[in-house]
Amino acid sequence: RLAEHLAPGVVTDKHRPVWEARREQNVSLTQSHALDPESLALAGARVSECDRILAQLNGSAGDEDGA
Repeated sequence: RLAEHLAPGVVTDKHRPVWEARREQNVSLTQSHALDPESLALAGARVSECDRILAQLNGSAGDEDGA
């Protein structure tokens, strides 16, 4: 939940590869048959978090130039 507490502009497009990789890793975890229900739920929540951050980055594409 760290990203929710960051000041606006702290997560920029240069961070996109990190969030994309994190999302991919957590999607992979949600497909694991070895995880317990709590771990699956956590991985799903992390995918949602990544989706929110990536959506924010998509909405602010190009804003970085004025910063």
